[in-house]
Amino acid sequence: MKKLLILIAFFNLSSLAALAQPTVTACIWKPFTNSTRFLVPVIQDQKKSVDCKNAVQKYVDAVNADSDLRSMMNGATLPISAESTSEIFKSITKQPRPQFIVNANEFSQVSDPADFTMTNISQKLSKAGADVIALPVAADLALNADQRLQFHELIAKHFDAMMSLGGQDINPALYKQNLTTAHREDVHVTRDAHESRVIDSYIKLSRGVFYAICRGHQLAAVTQGQKLYQDIYTEDIFTPKRTSTPHTGGTWHPISLDPKSILLKWVYTDLVDGKNILWVNSFHHQAVAYPLKTTAGLKDLIVTGFEQDDVKLESHKIIEVIESLDGRYITMQFHPEGMDEDQHDNGSQIMAGMVRHALSLRP
Repeated sequence: MKKLLILIAFFNLSSLAALAQPTVTACIWKPFTNSTRFLVPVIQDQKKSVDCKNAVQKYVDAVNADSDLRSMMNGATLPISAESTSEIFKSITKQPRPQFIVNANEFSQVSDPADFTMTNISQKLSKAGADVIALPVAADLALNADQRLQFHELIAKHFDAMMSLGGQDINPALYKQNLTTAHREDVHVTRDAHESRVIDSYIKLSRGVFYAICRGHQLAAVTQGQKLYQDIYTEDIFTPKRTSTPHTGGTWHPISLDPKSILLKWVYTDLVDGKNILWVNSFHHQAVAYPLKTTAGLKDLIVTGFEQDDVKLESHKIIEVIESLDGRYITMQFHPEGMDEDQHDNGSQIMAGMVRHALSLRP
């Protein structure tokens, strides 16, 4: 009996100790009154109330102490606006509107309320019916490894979809290459390491949908064991060298969509020689390397869209759309949020399709 009482006491003390351990929750931070809302992690001590302003300050201090991230801001520091507000993050599961979290990859998307990239994507997703919150650059920078996992699990549990945006070149070390023709000034090791971790964690832990555009499409592929062409105009594999439509500067060009593509259900396409042709715009000089590699233990991915000019080429192709067999991974090389001039409104249709699809797969 005495041993039993000791054992019960031990388990009670263990339970109390577990409850007393700090856990990771999050705060909603608005750097400006009219800015996008951002999700910032905070360590919750059971004996103290959550201090969101302190959590934001810890994030800002961590960013300003990192030389790589400072270089993204040309040596400046990330300010906290006098209008900055924050509040404790509340459970948003089972809300009528699907919950989207968008990964920022430039500090202007955080500190500038007029930043076009984040504002544009947030407004278009919201118009399509989503509730949008963003992750600031390297959001989990001030956390240790265990705390980061808790933060990633929180994101996976609460958000119906994650989206990664277009932006700069990716650190080639992530796909085991030396930097050759990538733009050296665009590569930021700290940012890429953190964003790749949060993407990979969401894909592995979430039952939601992962979406990505341009740079996000490339980075997500890298997290799933794929490689990139550092420059589609100078890679040795492109022999003869590319003479087809340029992909920089917002050039419009056709892509061919596979009949099995989920994205195909959302858009108007032309039928040309038995192929579904969609016109898109592009702002890139890198691309996911063709063909995709099968990597054990990672997502089962298939290419469902190629650049139309490359459809008949077997030496190389520009991969325009990648989807997973379970429908929970859809990424594209082009920019649907920048297709306002499309006569069929396909850009808006893609954004609306993303929102509907995420809602349809909600557990």
